Amino acid sequence: RVFNAQSPWVYPRGGGACAGDCTCEAGCGDGVCATADGENADNCAIDCGCSTDPLSYCQAVDPAPGGCWCDSQCAEFGDCCPDVCTACSLHCVGAECDEIPKNDCREPPSRKGKLIIADNANDSKDKMTYTWALGSNPTEIGDFKNPATESGTEVRLCIYDDSGTRAPGLVSGTTVSGITNWRATSAGFLYKDSALSQGGTKKILLNAKNPAKAKLNMQVKGTNLETPSLPLLPPVKAQLVIEKDGSHVCWESNFDAPRVNTDTRFKGLSD
Repeated sequence: RVFNAQSPWVYPRGGGACAGDCTCEAGCGDGVCATADGENADNCAIDCGCSTDPLSYCQAVDPAPGGCWCDSQCAEFGDCCPDVCTACSLHCVGAECDEIPKNDCREPPSRKGKLIIADNANDSKDKMTYTWALGSNPTEIGDFKNPATESGTEVRLCIYDDSGTRAPGLVSGTTVSGITNWRATSAGFLYKDSALSQGGTKKILLNAKNPAKAKLNMQVKGTNLETPSLPLLPPVKAQLVIEKDGSHVCWESNFDAPRVNTDTRFKGLSD
């Protein structure tokens, strides 16, 4: 699947008898567009069809992916973006990442950050790998927030370029949350998931055994990866963000002149 860089966000639902609550949930999905009960394309697309003009129903500038909207209750009301929305989450895939980059991330020395993206005709072979190493600011194991035991910790890989209406703007976002598949190591933490259950994430390595030589690596692949539309428009920025209870630490790399940047592959070493 390809992530729509222009509109990765859920838009608020507009008016109607069902706006703001779940009172229409019982009837929504029965195959009948019960307009007398307040069902319409804004709150029950599964019965009433999809509005391709979000301005008719939503406070939005751009349409959601595919030219449709996503309602704020998603699966409860039905929406036009089943591959993008998540039930009652108020956000879409990628929305865990900020729509513009954070401005306080640690940077590695030149050529010590690496980003590889492959977009294949066979989506199961899509992949994205980000590596960060040897930052000028020491990284301690405590900076990783202990994802193996603290369930509120989230690890995100966020990719930005200049192709959207916001520059730089988000073009791909992957988030891993919860303690499942994490384990502590002597150097930090390791995540492995052969099932690729969280956004296609296969592996995350967080290594700070030597704080001056820390290394972070995140590998995402397969059909659950929200592959950005290639080629990317430089400057490209990758940020690995670890957040818990509203505080975060992040590690970024900038790619102004990628080595490869085609419609199927991106490869860059950090500036």
